[in-house]
Amino acid sequence: METVTLTRVFRKNVTTSKGAAINLSIKTKEHGDKWISGFQNESNKDWAEGQQVQVEITQNGQYLNYKTIKGAKSAQVSSNEVIERLKRIESGVSAILAKVGGSAISQITTDELEPDETTPF
Repeated sequence: METVTLTRVFRKNVTTSKGAAINLSIKTKEHGDKWISGFQNESNKDWAEGQQVQVEITQNGQYLNYKTIKGAKSAQVSSNEVIERLKRIESGVSAILAKVGGSAISQITTDELEPDETTPF
């Protein structure tokens, strides 16, 4: 598996021997102007330009193909989604604390959410 940065994302409805599918072709910063082909699935349906994703890239003659990790969607949640989830959690905890007489949680800035060199992942 390798991490790549998407520079182009192209979707096309196709018919395969298994029925209707969506071809999801990508270009990456790491592979320049080469298109890399695969099929849309649950883990890549929300891919967009600028995202970093994990794929397994293989050469098939003159073409490049990719596969995604099964169930990888959870690992590819955007930082904006994480921040929004944290805000909802913070709001819920503040509401609980208010009911039991505690104090509210201080505002968290996005700078405090950035990983540093001690973050293990």
